[in-house]
Amino acid sequence: MPAENFDIMDPALVEDAFGQYGRLREEQPLTPIVYPGVDTTIWLVTRYEDVKAVLNDPRLVRDRRSVPGMEGPSITDRMIEAYGLPEEYRDYFEGMVIMDGKNHARLRTLVTPSFTVRRVNERRERVGWILDQILDGVAGKEQIDLIEDVAFPLAGNVVCDLIGVDEQDWPRFHRWIHDFNVGDPALLVTCVPEMIEYTKALIERRRSAPGDDMISRMIQTSDEDGGRLTDTEMVNMVLLLLHAGHNPTAHFVANAVLAFLDNPDQLELLRSKPELVQGAVREMLRLGGSVHLVAPMYATEDVEIAGVRVRQGEAVMAALAAANGDPRRFPEPVRIDLTRQMGPGDGHVAFGHGPHYCLGAALAKLTGEAVFERLIIKEKGLTLAVPREALERQQMPGAYQLKSLPVRL
Repeated sequence: MPAENFDIMDPALVEDAFGQYGRLREEQPLTPIVYPGVDTTIWLVTRYEDVKAVLNDPRLVRDRRSVPGMEGPSITDRMIEAYGLPEEYRDYFEGMVIMDGKNHARLRTLVTPSFTVRRVNERRERVGWILDQILDGVAGKEQIDLIEDVAFPLAGNVVCDLIGVDEQDWPRFHRWIHDFNVGDPALLVTCVPEMIEYTKALIERRRSAPGDDMISRMIQTSDEDGGRLTDTEMVNMVLLLLHAGHNPTAHFVANAVLAFLDNPDQLELLRSKPELVQGAVREMLRLGGSVHLVAPMYATEDVEIAGVRVRQGEAVMAALAAANGDPRRFPEPVRIDLTRQMGPGDGHVAFGHGPHYCLGAALAKLTGEAVFERLIIKEKGLTLAVPREALERQQMPGAYQLKSLPVRL
């Protein structure tokens, strides 16, 4: 794959992301790419230190309207027009993911208390119970699709539970998120309003009957502080976290299970030393994180990155998978090593870095630990139900997702 003509939709990137990114990283660590639906120059950043630097650089912003001369239609405007969504729902798409600076920090501060390591770890038994219920439901089946039958409902139920969605409504959100991800306008025009209206009603229920959940804490914080978080902002936050909590974690679980089956020595090591679970999750996130690219960031002024001048208005995308395979940071990066020492914090950048570091990181790690403990370590009969070469990955820019993962337990 020539570095000077990098195609982000090349099937080779889906099948061998570490290899393709590796060649690009060594030949041209900052390279222009063509990205579907984006009409400006985009530079792809691939080295570990450069990725961390750009993700923490205030001169690079998510909202292109903040850049002089780029005050045109926003991503929301384009989505409303492309999918024929009702204008009344426009405000529900201006979420934290495209915000910058003080406004982004304000919203993040109000929701962060629900996602601290301490708060998430308090739910360890609850997450284990959710997974046990799912595994009980597939027990005795000759084979299952690990993604559809286990990973997706697990990730979704865990985040729904933490946020405050009523248990009987968890399947509704699974359907809505699935329909949203398909991208079919006929499905979007139905599922988006349904999600928004349900969430608005849920906020009202929690306002009158609070519980031990994120929505209740957001309401309490807002009411105590003079309404710093509006109901529209709360809806945006809930929908953002529910969407982000489903797919990335589910596909990380699938990627990790497949990686263990591909590396039986590491599988046996984990089974013989269960105390390695946290390190195993860390290493598998480095190698199997399902989000490979972050959203474009736009230069508010000329910026030098990896020795290249990125001009005002041009976009930069950080390749998380490329950074996580950088041999300057990780010796023998393509080798799975559950005992790998990565230093303080995550070590990797699977959850991003800087102001937009993934809010749900602690929850994703806890979910991974539950899967490793209850499925990978205990289910000694876990095997692929189809030939390895029959597995396919979805052709999606920036994501590393299997279409399915048929297994036997």
